[in-house]
Amino acid sequence: MLTWFETSPDVGPDCLCSWCGQPIEDVLPIRWYDNQSGREARFHNDCHWDYMTIPHITTYIPGPRMGGVPLYPVFHWQDLKFDRVRPAIKSFIDYGAGQEPEPSKVDLEIVRRWFEYIITAPCWYCPGDELMELQQSVKTLQNITQLREWLDQALELGIDPL
Repeated sequence: MLTWFETSPDVGPDCLCSWCGQPIEDVLPIRWYDNQSGREARFHNDCHWDYMTIPHITTYIPGPRMGGVPLYPVFHWQDLKFDRVRPAIKSFIDYGAGQEPEPSKVDLEIVRRWFEYIITAPCWYCPGDELMELQQSVKTLQNITQLREWLDQALELGIDPL
């Protein structure tokens, strides 16, 4: 989730990144301004890159056609070329196996967006409301417990995002 700020401090301990929440102390932040609210979002260079590339995970590009219908390939997280996705998901998996410290806030958001990419794929069919409920609830997941519970529900439907 992106944090918007009312103030616009210079570089230093009070200048927090809207994406990772850490101070921006070494270089000038990348700033976005919302003229309607008067607030700003600010980023480390790497965090801005992460924030801008992650939405592309949830974009489906039609692939080849079969019987006149475009196929929408669903990628596996280990095949992605994004710098942050594979380590974030691996951290989530390793933490669940007791091998890693708890994933960072940014890593958890990347995992959440990955789950959203998988569950909103146009290839799924499930009678009843379970699929639609998962598609809606994935947007509100905020911590590792919620992500794990959501994953268990997806697995019950036979959908394995990992």
